[in-house]
Amino acid sequence: MAAEFHTYAHDYDQADLAYRRQIELSSVAPWPMGNYSRFLRVRRLDTAGSERYARQALAIMEYGMARDSLAAALYLQWAELRASGKNPERANALFAEASRLNPDLSELVNEIGYYPRAHPILDALVAKGISLDTLPGVAGGTTPLSIAAHNRSPALAAQMMTLGANPNTAGYAGMTPLMLAAQRGDETMVRLLLNRGADPTLVASDGRDAERRATELNQFPIANLLAAAKRAYVRPAGGLTPSVPFRTQTIYRVKKNFTNEQSSAFKQGEEIVFDTPTPFGDEKSARFVFKRADGGVREFIVEKDKISSWAEYFEEIGPAPAPLR
Repeated sequence: MAAEFHTYAHDYDQADLAYRRQIELSSVAPWPMGNYSRFLRVRRLDTAGSERYARQALAIMEYGMARDSLAAALYLQWAELRASGKNPERANALFAEASRLNPDLSELVNEIGYYPRAHPILDALVAKGISLDTLPGVAGGTTPLSIAAHNRSPALAAQMMTLGANPNTAGYAGMTPLMLAAQRGDETMVRLLLNRGADPTLVASDGRDAERRATELNQFPIANLLAAAKRAYVRPAGGLTPSVPFRTQTIYRVKKNFTNEQSSAFKQGEEIVFDTPTPFGDEKSARFVFKRADGGVREFIVEKDKISSWAEYFEEIGPAPAPLR
């Protein structure tokens, strides 16, 4: 449909017109109104307009999406009043009605990455103990921060990180917000993420890091920025815990040839440097990334309850010399 096409293309003025035409052509159908309600809230942060069209849709027919859209609009208005400190009675009434419609406030995390700007609902969610770092119930899925990075929303991304979102949390296929910003050619977002602690040396499931993605898309100023960031980056000390048994920037020798359905092929005698643990889509498994002297990547993927078996495959040699880091 035209409205969805323009929304996907970030042409929100044309999307707005298309939604209005749908409503004019189907004035007694609730679904165009419900869809427009969501668009106004998520892409425009027009909470009053979102509430109005959701109520119009529900006046025609009671159905789940319009009810959820109304609840979300009311939650956002509650957060706005909460932040202003004005009219607490009205704020409480908004929250009470929203809770009756949809009591699961955490569902809002699924849409916050698409907001065009920072909003006090993020502060309100964190105050309720809701994490902004991952989508509820979606292990290894695209993160809210990744969505904001892809959508070129630096103020929103900055707010998320201030509230605890980790710029190194990988989403689908091991992609980090920095990788997405790099391949979008968004230098402002790349700089913001680097300044907030994004690790430019991380690699996705395909073995490519942010610099390589920028280079392959001819984003050379960004690639140069990332190359310099990689040279200067010092990863915080880590490892040697039950969940991460390897030392960062340490050489390990492979004790025997092995591979499995998901891991890379490891060759006996090969010496590789442990780089980082990286989130993996399968919540039952862990992924550990190693690098060879030539920059090649090896991934050791193991079920979390078998991490302790690492010593069967690797032996620690010592700290990696600077050129291998």
